[in-house]
Amino acid sequence: PGLDRGTAVLTTAAQLNCYIHAYGLMHVYKIWKALEYLPLEEVRNGFDIVDWGCGQGIATLTLLAWLGKHCPEAATPRRVTLLDASHAALYRAKCLVERKLRSRGVDVEAVPTDLSQSSCSNKASLHSSPVVIHMLSNIIDAPAISVSAVAEAISGAERKSYVICTGHSNTDTRATSFQGYLNRGGAELLFKENVSDGAVLDNGKHFGWDITVMRCGCTTTAA
Repeated sequence: PGLDRGTAVLTTAAQLNCYIHAYGLMHVYKIWKALEYLPLEEVRNGFDIVDWGCGQGIATLTLLAWLGKHCPEAATPRRVTLLDASHAALYRAKCLVERKLRSRGVDVEAVPTDLSQSSCSNKASLHSSPVVIHMLSNIIDAPAISVSAVAEAISGAERKSYVICTGHSNTDTRATSFQGYLNRGGAELLFKENVSDGAVLDNGKHFGWDITVMRCGCTTTAA
């Protein structure tokens, strides 16, 4: 109760647990599939993560697990920025990400924000790493999210950026709009796929996805 099909701002531990039970595996499946199109050679010299509408940190945790499998020598980011409107989800995300990165000296910052036009913090565009990986998992369809503001913040970063945007198959219109805003800043589309019924969970539930992977921003790197 209260999940509103996964779009509500969650406030209790019970809601967070119910969300993971209902949608967690689908999140992971779609992100894992999208990350196949992230150029591994780009992260070897250092990278930051920005997790937009991070919820409980599923996207960041999945990215860390994926890098640990495919590029273990470069699986530790320099900085992680978590952004969400739910204080309960942010607290859990920060705890889980810090636990995953225990004693590696990674700066993990949790930023409360509803990602509206007026609230997209410039903290999301301040980085020291050569590459920034922007994760947007099941968030682009949330009505309160300003896709133009998020795209502007990403495009304004003075670093090369990779954008991993995953959602339901019926979010294609919003995802295409988001892609269009990034295209204005000279973004390059690396992969795009919309599938209405492409996988099935162990419980028999079928689901689809919309995946967009883009490269954008400055191509110069920093130490």
